[in-house]
Amino acid sequence: MNVCEYIVTRHPLGNSVTEFWKVVWDANSSLIVCLSDQNLLPFWPDEVEQTRTIGWLHINFARMDQCGDSLVRFQFLLTSDREDYALACTLLHFNAWPSIDLENPHESRIASDLLELATHLANDNPEFSNSSAPIVLVDK
Repeated sequence: MNVCEYIVTRHPLGNSVTEFWKVVWDANSSLIVCLSDQNLLPFWPDEVEQTRTIGWLHINFARMDQCGDSLVRFQFLLTSDREDYALACTLLHFNAWPSIDLENPHESRIASDLLELATHLANDNPEFSNSSAPIVLVDK
């Protein structure tokens, strides 16, 4: 399977956090790639086993792995009061992501490599490869 669909959005702030998680739920997206730096408030629960409730949607923080200096992998379980279904969701947070100048070939290549990495993870990892859902890409 080739994953080639993306949902691109800005880092959710304030009242847009609710809409962000509803989009993830409605699209059945199991992979989020976040390019926001550490200065922006997280839009996810910030402690393992903590649950953030947004209306009828519950985001449970299951696990966190530090993968190098600038990559953190978060795992969440999303559940709903409206449906008897749970969605396992992974968020890859590249917290040292630079502002990309797409006119600059080197920086443009970094952006391209990151999307290729996310696509590779989605295609080759069993937890994602059985899904046709889009990858959610969060930019600052």
